[in-house]
Amino acid sequence: MKDELTAFQLEVEKGINEMLDHLGKHVVDRRIAGIGEIYITGSVSNQDIIFWIYPDSAALQVGRRYRAFGLPKRLLPGSKPQMDTDRPSAAEPQPMTDSKPLDA
Repeated sequence: MKDELTAFQLEVEKGINEMLDHLGKHVVDRRIAGIGEIYITGSVSNQDIIFWIYPDSAALQVGRRYRAFGLPKRLLPGSKPQMDTDRPSAAEPQPMTDSKPLDA
């Protein structure tokens, strides 16, 4: 199953382990699970912290608080570049705000 883990999952898990090692803690109950998509789950030794690492996102539960983190879709492998509708496209002409030469 390790071959099915994404580079994102491996990198996040490595970061979690390095951070916990620095704090003198370690991951317990690590499991790889999932049917539709493979994920890594585990908890932190002697803490009420559980984590999940999905192919393109991660989640953390500390006590009853839950946080989810993910990659913007435009950074995912195989995704098509998408324009931000809130910002003008780089391809659209923009009015010049300053007519001075750059070397002036």
